Amino acid sequence: MATVVLAFVGIAIFVALMWFVLAMTKKQREKLARIFDEAAERAGGRFAPGDYGFFKNVSPSVTIHRDGATIVVDTYVVSSGKSSTTYSRIEAPFALGRGPRLHIRRESALHSIGKAFGMQDLQIDDAIFDELFVIKAPSAAAVRRLLPHDERLALIHQLPRWWIRSDGSKVSMKRIGHPESAGEVVAAVGVIASVACADKRILDLAAAHPDAGATDSGREVVFRGNTKGRFSVDEHGCKLRVANEQEGPAFAIDCADAGAMEQLPEGALEPNLAGQIRAIGPARLARDRHHAWVAWRETPSAEHIEAAWRVLVGLAAPSTRVGAFR
Repeated sequence: MATVVLAFVGIAIFVALMWFVLAMTKKQREKLARIFDEAAERAGGRFAPGDYGFFKNVSPSVTIHRDGATIVVDTYVVSSGKSSTTYSRIEAPFALGRGPRLHIRRESALHSIGKAFGMQDLQIDDAIFDELFVIKAPSAAAVRRLLPHDERLALIHQLPRWWIRSDGSKVSMKRIGHPESAGEVVAAVGVIASVACADKRILDLAAAHPDAGATDSGREVVFRGNTKGRFSVDEHGCKLRVANEQEGPAFAIDCADAGAMEQLPEGALEPNLAGQIRAIGPARLARDRHHAWVAWRETPSAEHIEAAWRVLVGLAAPSTRVGAFR
């Protein structure tokens, strides 16, 4: 009799535990659905509630369209033996089809030890970001272009548990567990949109110039006028280049340098155009036998592109005076 009682007690305890686990799981799913639903409304996306049952486990999700990229927010589970781990995930293809490969995540004690032994860690000249994150990317310029200042601040202050990885065709952000609020999801969507759409946004900005138009490939912008130029974006930054139509001295200067105009060779540029150099922004202005170009270290504004185009036309066009202007 005692054995039967113990068996019933054991079954009752097991059923109670299963009920508790199922109730907690249902509560977590409902909370996640509320977070995703609110995030979809705030980010201008579409919410899908997911589907759960004995034979299916489809996560709720959010789909958002931004500047040519489709961003999807969901969760998934990775099982390992008797344990499993839930991950939150935000993914988007690069709006132009391809983009830089990168891996950015918070520095851990293990990473600190690795750094001490020479593990590769890119520095992007952002003291706080460089200290907190381990960065693998083709160049510092690529990271600063894909992650402008505001997005880096979001990673530092709002998204401490997330990491970013790109395989060159798509970019993803992940964290262990569910997001804690809709605001966290919206902040992460903003970061993903910045990375996935940065190059397209820059090319669209350049194509809006009155003398410019996008190419069929969508990966370059052609400038036309008395001089022809090409604006492009690659792993190392943004560049506006024109072909020389007259001979002139070769040089390379930093446009942000207060003494940039003094570094120009005699007769390289007319005085009125030389005064435009600082307006180009943080960039390198250079010329060789065949081309003149501006290469930006940061994402250029419309004003930067306009100033660069004026200066490059002056450098390349036959109408430019040759002779000392100092």
